[in-house]
Amino acid sequence: MGRNDSKLRIFFSDVEILINESYNRGYKAKDEEMKAELKNLFSSNMLQTNQIA
Repeated sequence: MGRNDSKLRIFFSDVEILINESYNRGYKAKDEEMKAELKNLFSSNMLQTNQIA
């Protein structure tokens, strides 16, 4: 679990960065562009996590 735990922390850190960037650009996280970015990030991370597990 330790290895996956650090991967999860990195993932949530990436999500935080995306949300902060979108906020700084004047977007809200509910905007379609941000939803698509978060969905892609989440999907790719789930694939990586499944390969590690």
